[in-house]
Amino acid sequence: MHWFSVTPLDVLLFREAKPFSLGEGAWAKGLFPPMPITVFQAMRSLLPDYGDRQDDRRHDLEFLGPFLQDPKGNLWLATPKDLVGVRRRQEGDEEPKPDQKKASDQWEQLVRLQPTAPDGVLGFSERSLPPMVFPPLDENQYVCGKPDDWIRADVLAAYLGGQAVFDRPAPIAEPWLGGDPWDVQILPHIYMKDEARQVREADGYFTEVAVRMEPGWGFVVGIAERSNAKSPFKEIKKAVVRLGGEGHRAIASQISVPEQWQTLQPFEKPQQEKSHSAYVLTPGLAQTEADKPLYGLCPHDWRGTVKGCAGDKQLLWGGVRQVWRRRNPKKPDERSPEFGLLPQRAFVPPGTVYAFEGLPQTQRLLLAESSQQHKMFKQHKMFETLNYGKLLWG
Repeated sequence: MHWFSVTPLDVLLFREAKPFSLGEGAWAKGLFPPMPITVFQAMRSLLPDYGDRQDDRRHDLEFLGPFLQDPKGNLWLATPKDLVGVRRRQEGDEEPKPDQKKASDQWEQLVRLQPTAPDGVLGFSERSLPPMVFPPLDENQYVCGKPDDWIRADVLAAYLGGQAVFDRPAPIAEPWLGGDPWDVQILPHIYMKDEARQVREADGYFTEVAVRMEPGWGFVVGIAERSNAKSPFKEIKKAVVRLGGEGHRAIASQISVPEQWQTLQPFEKPQQEKSHSAYVLTPGLAQTEADKPLYGLCPHDWRGTVKGCAGDKQLLWGGVRQVWRRRNPKKPDERSPEFGLLPQRAFVPPGTVYAFEGLPQTQRLLLAESSQQHKMFKQHKMFETLNYGKLLWG
């Protein structure tokens, strides 16, 4: 696999999959960081076009990412959702209220949530996931919020290795937790009447949300060709790709294998005797019903194996595609392309954590491969080659 850093040259615009119409109150929200397929298509554009025929459609590329990278080359990944902050009560110290500003900045240690003990104290529906609870705390300790959204990859490796308590770093130490390294930029679009200095009454106004990454920040991705030992990406040292909407561009530069990624590689495969938890590295699909396109946080074939799950709001994502329609019933072989939409699905967000009783049979968050629909099987292969639902085991 060849690794590239992707540095944006302008604001980035990744519109969410929710449809919207122009007019009063039209607000097109953004989704950031982008989904893997979006950055993959940008890197795919560096190769020659395969063609539009059915025989030309092949899934011979493997992709991993995107991951955030800071100016010093450190990888930043989603903070595990089972980490919470605790603080030791000092003399005259008052416990912060849940709505108090910067309550999460007051923690002194991070501890991990634990699966619920089967003691019958907590009641919850058998159809829902078992809740995760706080570990036993000292008398003078209390919970005070959650950590920031992003964690440095080497600290995540320590988390996967079993470390249960993380002390806040000293003020002079290099931070290993951080907030979003970008700013939101609102882009209003106004359509004027022809030959008049007035806005159109209908479909005349809508707003988009773009992001501008902080200087030096970008993405890291890995890409390879599965069917050819001599990958064409080996010859690409630096190139410009179009990334996101409005034709905005980024510089893709080939780099060596990130050192911090090597610290995470031992956790790519579970160890039969030690593994008891899984961390979601890339967005995945958890199909909650065997024969229905319903998605949640826990796959149906994991029921009975999962002891607990700490997650967040799911990512709704669909997409666009070309649908080939028959225009003439007398000529079934003649088809023409037409704009179409893919269905929206609820993806499990990165950073979600599962605790297991034993190792599950399927060790990826993907569409059900046993689906009888051939189209669903094709989408399963696509999600597999783009490394959707990749888990790190701890």
